[in-house]
Amino acid sequence: MTIRRQDQGVDVQGDVFRRAGAIIWSALPGLGDYVPDSAFLAAAASTACGGLLGKRGLDVGSRIGLNTLMICKACPKEIIAVDVSPKMTELMRIVLLTDENIGEYLERNNGREILGDGPNGFFQTTLSYLQFQRADFQKSLFRRLGGELRILTKSAVLLGEEDCGLVDLVIGSHYLHWAVTQTTLELTSAGKGFSEALRLACLRTLEPLARVTKPGGVIALLTPDNFVTFDTDPAFNDALDFSSRANHPLFKIAHEAMAGVLKRNHSIEHKTPSKTGIFKTSEIKGLFEVGDLKLESIQFFTTAIPCDPRWPVAGYPMHLGGYDLAPDEKLTAIQEARGVYFAGLGDISKYQLVTANLVVFILRKQ
Repeated sequence: MTIRRQDQGVDVQGDVFRRAGAIIWSALPGLGDYVPDSAFLAAAASTACGGLLGKRGLDVGSRIGLNTLMICKACPKEIIAVDVSPKMTELMRIVLLTDENIGEYLERNNGREILGDGPNGFFQTTLSYLQFQRADFQKSLFRRLGGELRILTKSAVLLGEEDCGLVDLVIGSHYLHWAVTQTTLELTSAGKGFSEALRLACLRTLEPLARVTKPGGVIALLTPDNFVTFDTDPAFNDALDFSSRANHPLFKIAHEAMAGVLKRNHSIEHKTPSKTGIFKTSEIKGLFEVGDLKLESIQFFTTAIPCDPRWPVAGYPMHLGGYDLAPDEKLTAIQEARGVYFAGLGDISKYQLVTANLVVFILRKQ
């Protein structure tokens, strides 16, 4: 088993998320991505906790607050949102905790250039979504009842009780596979075998979360099926492979467009991100039961999402994360690949749904 930077869009230095990442991530929910993920995770987490009224929650890898917005609907007493990217937490504060003009903020941060304007761009869609997110949060029952939101800029793997105290719930949507993949790649690059690197990566990712969770508290972590192998149920695993988002025609067309641009301009061989399946269900207990954590359940959800044709190319900046290109070269490649993609789409009516297959791991602190 290997994890390759370029095939998986791994951004070892975190540049995508520290720079343009906040703007990129803010576009995706408006196009349909990540919304069901956060909704399923919030429901599973609240149920595992027996409800969240009067409790404290921690959202790790919070990005611009979509998970926080979903979990606040269960009306906890307090939510602490943590992300390593200053740009992510800055945008989250502006959208949720201020009345600053969001459009002007996006303009100041090159939003039109990053997102694209006009019918194939995401600028107006992103602005509209962020304005909705602000209204949904600021008018929520959570806020009317005096619920408190604290936003921290810090790596979740460095969290301690001095940062957030002890919490009843930790949630992380698309956090687990990111932290584990990054650390596994670093360890294998340093000479560790894959199995040992994966074990250590899970330990380093989960130990800090366990430290800040109360006894009896819950850690709920969501990851897409790309990173899970249901080797205890081969028939189910085969069905998942068939319906994977990686096999959706529009996503394939988008990556083919980018592959052509990178090959032509930079002699780079770009491949469609593939399933790694690094978390095997037969090995989850051994990997995740760190210290006082016990695996309570592995939950699976699947849903169809309307596929806006702009969605597959919105993630281009992340898929370029592993390439050694200057920022302006990446932006030029993105703009050119978008043009190729939209020019060659034709009739997309038969591609209008994409399947999201999501896995939630529920861990309980003993």
